[in-house]
Amino acid sequence: MRIGLSCIRIVLALGIKGNKKEVAKTFNVTTDHISRQVRLFDELTGITVFEKVGNETVLTPDGAKALSLILSFAKQWDQFIAAKDAGYLRIGFSNSIIACAFMEPVTAFLDNRSANICAPNIHPYAELATLMKLGLIDVAVTGSDEMLMNGACHYTGEYDLSLLTLKDDPISMTESFITPSVAALKPLITSEGIYNELLSDWLTGENKVVRFANDAMIIFALTERGYGCGVAPYISEQYYKCRNFRAMPFYPPLRSGFTINVNRESGAEVRAEPFLKMLRENSVSYHMRFK
Repeated sequence: MRIGLSCIRIVLALGIKGNKKEVAKTFNVTTDHISRQVRLFDELTGITVFEKVGNETVLTPDGAKALSLILSFAKQWDQFIAAKDAGYLRIGFSNSIIACAFMEPVTAFLDNRSANICAPNIHPYAELATLMKLGLIDVAVTGSDEMLMNGACHYTGEYDLSLLTLKDDPISMTESFITPSVAALKPLITSEGIYNELLSDWLTGENKVVRFANDAMIIFALTERGYGCGVAPYISEQYYKCRNFRAMPFYPPLRSGFTINVNRESGAEVRAEPFLKMLRENSVSYHMRFK
């Protein structure tokens, strides 16, 4: 037997109001009905949601966790409906490195169409795929080494990589770009599994590659502390003004792949088209290319 929506709504309302009479009045039912619904919820979930403290009905620790999950679901549901009604474009990224690669086009799109895009978020790949399947996002941007998502149109391409060097490092003053022989002078700080194969094919000299979690902030922080040179997606210098490093392009260019998964559900492709059009028309300025 499944928990009915009315049962969930009553439990949630009681958790917020803490008074059966008020909840009964809100739903136009008796307090006995409220009690039966709470007992039903407890039986079906195996969780004791409430306990009596004096004349008040208060949440148990497990009850608080259960209601927190319900509220989280309710919030996502409201956002889903609101976004659909407003025609918002909803974008998700599978990791921070991919999000970093799309920083400039996304911020440019936000500047020009702030009323038609929800703030993008980063999710684990499995969660991102679930959100796509449920229709909670329109666009899922993933790495080329990740599986293609079912029920989506796929647009593949590559983005340029840069080497992050301290501004006072002699390496950053040698040329306006980084060659394999120059890059081999310092340890490279990269994300686990994404760029290592690319770097090993590109480098001509011996080099120690330091592997860390796939998080751009860790790469930035370690570069600033002087532990080596970070390898990250191209981002224009304006985003690095407040940091102690600069970004230099590789020569010959070093690129990593991406896939833009666009949900095939009704309306998603229409909402995504202006974003895709902007990417195609400005791919050179964003240091990207589409296959």
